[in-house]
Amino acid sequence: PYSFCQIVVTLLLGKPVMKLEALGSLVALAGGVVCAMAPDHDQHPKRVVGNNDVNNGSKTSFTGDVICFATSFTAAAYLIIAQRLRAKLDMSVFMFLMYTISSLLVLSFIILNQTEPVSLSFHPVHGIFGWMNPMLDRLPLELWMVLVCNFVGGIGFVEALKYFSPVVISVVMLAEPAIAMLEGVVAGVSPT
Repeated sequence: PYSFCQIVVTLLLGKPVMKLEALGSLVALAGGVVCAMAPDHDQHPKRVVGNNDVNNGSKTSFTGDVICFATSFTAAAYLIIAQRLRAKLDMSVFMFLMYTISSLLVLSFIILNQTEPVSLSFHPVHGIFGWMNPMLDRLPLELWMVLVCNFVGGIGFVEALKYFSPVVISVVMLAEPAIAMLEGVVAGVSPT
């Protein structure tokens, strides 16, 4: 639903949408609907609503779908807002503000939801600065994520908003999970 949400947010913010962008997002939405309605190939018939098994009362899939849809809308809004702010702010100021706000939000979420207490230490599991440990799965991995994923990816997408519409950028962003999986395989931290 990501490209569809991009079109909806664009329209809600009063920006024009080209016909082919709208058509492309409708095709993508139709593909998502077809995938969601795919038959369950389990041998035991059961009553299914969306991806939820109604027989056992599972709400996990529905909750995941709602989170996915909400994330699509917020990502679409982010790209459109970033495009507008980028025209008014220098890239370094924009990225500093974005990463500072993001870091504070993530830290708040971790503190509120972590089962172990968070400490102001270098402990690799619960320390706020645990990522700085010179272990293979801490500092080198974090440097890779900051230098390659964030700087090249995040800044690249924001910078590309000067030249392309948010709809185009959002479609390119859909390749991120596949590329991240391949990076994980190369780094030895993702199953093949």
